[in-house]
Amino acid sequence: MQLYLYSIGISIPIILSMVWFFFHTIDSSRKKRVFLAKDSAAKKNLIKSPKVIKKKEKYYQLNTHAIKLNLYSKSHFNNYIVERIYQNIIIANYWLNEPFHTEFVRLLQFVGNNKLWIKDPKTREIIINTRDNTEKLNTQISMNVLSLSEVLESVIFEVYAYLKHKKVFLKSDVQNSILSASIYVLIEAGEIDSVCQKLGIFPSDKKSLRSALIDIIYVNLSNKRKTIIDENYCIVPVPMTKIYAEVLFISNQYPYTFSRENPSKPNIKLLPYVPEKQLRSIV
Repeated sequence: MQLYLYSIGISIPIILSMVWFFFHTIDSSRKKRVFLAKDSAAKKNLIKSPKVIKKKEKYYQLNTHAIKLNLYSKSHFNNYIVERIYQNIIIANYWLNEPFHTEFVRLLQFVGNNKLWIKDPKTREIIINTRDNTEKLNTQISMNVLSLSEVLESVIFEVYAYLKHKKVFLKSDVQNSILSASIYVLIEAGEIDSVCQKLGIFPSDKKSLRSALIDIIYVNLSNKRKTIIDENYCIVPVPMTKIYAEVLFISNQYPYTFSRENPSKPNIKLLPYVPEKQLRSIV
C-alpha cells in the first residue's frame, strides 16, 4: 500500500510536467505563428525604396584656345605708341564696330607714319646767331617740343576716363568723343601747315581746318556723325581745353632746333591705305 502511494506521488509531478510542457509548446508555436504573420504583413506593407542608379560622370574639355578677332596687324603701326593706343582702346574694349574701327585706325596710322610735334607752352625760344667763313649770318632757334603721339595717347585716355567717371556708357558717344579729341590734338601740331599742304586743304581758320581734317580722315562716316564729331557733342560735354592743357603740363619735353633761314620741311606722308584685317589671337 505504501509502495502504491509512493508510485502515485511520483507519477503526479511527472504527469503535470508533461502537461505543462505540452501546453507550453502549443503556446510557443502559436506565438511564433502570430509573429511570423505580423512580420509577413509588415514586409508586404513596406514601401520598397527605389533603386539608386549611379550616373556616369561626364567630363567636358575646356576650350583653352586663344580668342581670335578681326584686327589690323601690328606691322601696320610704325609707332609703338599708336600701337599701344590701338591695344588699349580698340582691343581692350572690343570696339570692332565699323566704320569707327577703320576710321580710328586710319588716323592712328597717319600719326604713326609722321613724326609730328607740338610746341611746349612752357618753353622759351633760344635764338642762336652764328656766322660761317663768309660772314654769312645763320640764325637757329632752339626750343622744347612734345611728341604729338604721346600727347594724343594721354588725351584719349583722359577723355575715356572722364566719360567713364561721368557714367557715360553709350558706346557711340564715347567713340565720337575720342574721334573728336584726336582731331583736336592733330590741329595743334607744329607742322600743321605742311600737313594741310600735303593733304590739299587750305583752311582760313581753325574751325574750317577741323572740318576739313574730319572730312579727309574720317571718310566713311556719315555726314551726321561728322557734324557731331566736329561740334564735339556728347550727352556729357567733354572739357577738351582743360584736359588738353593738363596733358601738356605733364608731357615729356624734347629739344628741337631749326634754322630760320633754311627751315627743313617735314616729310609728311599721305593718309595710308588701310589694309585688310586679319584674325589675330588675343591674350
